[in-house]
Amino acid sequence: MKNALLVFVFSFFSVLSISAQGRQGSYYDVGRKSYFFGFGVKGNVYVNQYSVQDIEVWKNPAFGANVFVGNWFSRYMGARLLFEGGKVNPYFQERTIMVEENYVLSRFDLLYDLTNRICGCMYDRFYNVIPYAGVSGAYVFKAENRPDNARKSTSLFFGVGLLNTFRMSSNLSAYLNLGLDLVDSKFDGSRSDRSDRKLNGIASATIGLKIDF
Repeated sequence: MKNALLVFVFSFFSVLSISAQGRQGSYYDVGRKSYFFGFGVKGNVYVNQYSVQDIEVWKNPAFGANVFVGNWFSRYMGARLLFEGGKVNPYFQERTIMVEENYVLSRFDLLYDLTNRICGCMYDRFYNVIPYAGVSGAYVFKAENRPDNARKSTSLFFGVGLLNTFRMSSNLSAYLNLGLDLVDSKFDGSRSDRSDRKLNGIASATIGLKIDF
């Protein structure tokens, strides 16, 4: 829990600092609204050595939801603070054992508007692709079937992904977020990893709405 709290505090003050830069007015001059808020529903698959070998795992995602708030502080660079909760279900031994974990996390992302960089700044464009990278702290609770028998744990995540936005009006966009979080291989409670890999992943897809203001 300590790691998750430290990430939350760092993220909170980082967004406050970025927001203060946005209020200086430099970015309002180019037509885009600086601040944005979003919410969505998410499906995820825990990627370990078993899911890599068994395609059936990908047909049974776990689900969650998230909300985020952010700010663009230049033509191409922005940041967001995201809060998320839901379930993640690692599989072991060819799907004969499934771990059930509830989690909450907070994550700080840096955003880069790749479409505006390549195609020029146009803020009424229908589609934008925005790569991001970030760090988060996660708290797992009410876990079932973990190999280590723990009911709760904490972990740091390192995430990358693509935020795809689809403009619906001057203030409203739909989005599809495709992401991959990297976690310590012991996040699922395994005492050993037969592939000797240090990291596992959580692959996810999120759909939702983003509001600019």
